[in-house]
Amino acid sequence: GLHDDAGMKQGHPHTVNDGHEYSSRERNDIMGASRFREEGRILFREGEWEKAAESFTKAIEASCKLPVLLTNRALCNQKLERWELVEKDAREAIEHPEGSTSVKAHYLLGKALLEQKKFGQAMESLLKAMSLSSSPDFKSYRLSIDAALYFAKKKIAEEKRSLAVQEDEKVTASWLGLVERCYNSRTEEDETAKGSAQELSKERKDAIHALMRSLRSRQEGRKVPGSIVCSLSKKIMLDPVATPSGVTYERGAIERYLQENEYREPGGSRTLCMEQLIPNVALKAFIDEFLAENPLLYDMGG
Repeated sequence: GLHDDAGMKQGHPHTVNDGHEYSSRERNDIMGASRFREEGRILFREGEWEKAAESFTKAIEASCKLPVLLTNRALCNQKLERWELVEKDAREAIEHPEGSTSVKAHYLLGKALLEQKKFGQAMESLLKAMSLSSSPDFKSYRLSIDAALYFAKKKIAEEKRSLAVQEDEKVTASWLGLVERCYNSRTEEDETAKGSAQELSKERKDAIHALMRSLRSRQEGRKVPGSIVCSLSKKIMLDPVATPSGVTYERGAIERYLQENEYREPGGSRTLCMEQLIPNVALKAFIDEFLAENPLLYDMGG
């Protein structure tokens, strides 16, 4: 969210109190940008995304397009699903000398490209965001980046599968055509062989259809193991955590459940605190490997 940004604060090179001698006009512009930025943050928290975007635009115009303000406006446009504008602001933020290593900018660019079905480009931006997010400060972003990456991989896999299906259909049509030509050639040469030729032709066509069904079944036969699906969210876990009783849940799902149920463990009466949740590292490794091998089975929408 907006609170993750490093904004116009003491010591930032664009603030009034950074030791640089500013003209009166420059000081007014900087103070104005700070005021509009704070106004935008408040409006964003209140869900007034259109008005928040307008405030950030005023701040941007008064501050030489600071990356933090561009990404804040991009967040507003993300809420409004204006993906081309999100892409534009994120790219401008990244092109700025202070924004080239911005996790938020690279993530927002990847998300915008993903929504515009530019899956290959989205993967590049999301992988860059992931590589920049090693600090514990970006833990919440890593989960979002993870989810977006898996979704992008799924979409790329779907495109490949669609092309493969089209190719299979061409091959099937070619084989069936060859069988038909063989049948026609044989019956033209020998009218008395029409019955046996027709039977042989049918057998060959049935064998071709059976082979293609078998190939499709093999490609689509893998199922999602129940052990990697959270019983609360009904989705594949990306951040699995175990309770003291040994049950594993998606972190976000169990945290919401505890907050809504007076911190009582699901299905029981024992008290369970957030601090007692332990990352299930082994299961996370298995899930990552499973989804890497089966990208089509990832479903961000549950």
